[in-house]
Amino acid sequence: MQVAAWAVIVNNGDKFKYTHGGKTVWYTITDASRGYVKVGRTVTDGSLQTSNAGATTSDVSGDVTIPSTMTWNGVNFAVKEIGEFSFGRASGTSSLTNVYMPSTVTKISGYAFQNCTSLASISLPGSVTSIGERAFYGCSILYFVFADMTSPCTFGTNAFYGIGSSCYLRVPSGKKSDYINKGWTTSIFKGGVLDGTVGDTFKYTYEGKAM
Repeated sequence: MQVAAWAVIVNNGDKFKYTHGGKTVWYTITDASRGYVKVGRTVTDGSLQTSNAGATTSDVSGDVTIPSTMTWNGVNFAVKEIGEFSFGRASGTSSLTNVYMPSTVTKISGYAFQNCTSLASISLPGSVTSIGERAFYGCSILYFVFADMTSPCTFGTNAFYGIGSSCYLRVPSGKKSDYINKGWTTSIFKGGVLDGTVGDTFKYTYEGKAM
């Protein structure tokens, strides 16, 4: 007797939570045929907040690593997007300190990290092609942005408004002028734009002490 194998059907818009490195984060399927998902908004009790209105109660705290791939219901998925308000909030503060994004991510949506007031540094994978409005708005102690895109991407209005007053931007070696021409300038990154060349020096102040 032959037993038929039943395929698990997944659909665009399906939501699931996945734990990696001890941190549970919600994901939404954006393209079931390709196996693409985006990071959703996880709130304090571990549930998914489906509305961004009044989004004030994030919280995945501490350091978070987003895996490049995951399996749910026997189907493999790749993370392509950090969704709106994934870690950000409309107001208040956040205890998120670092987020490690995989090289599969191509889009950081608007408000994704808004008001993440404990976020000290962020690495933008080379795969990123767009950053939405207010994505890092109000990240007031953000002092290091490591951009690994060989071609600088566009970013929305106020994407980096209110970041650390001496924030540094490090870009791939030899790409400094490309970034500046695309608007990644010292008017935003007041600490300076470094081209990743060995030997670059800079000063960093932590808890009142310059180093």
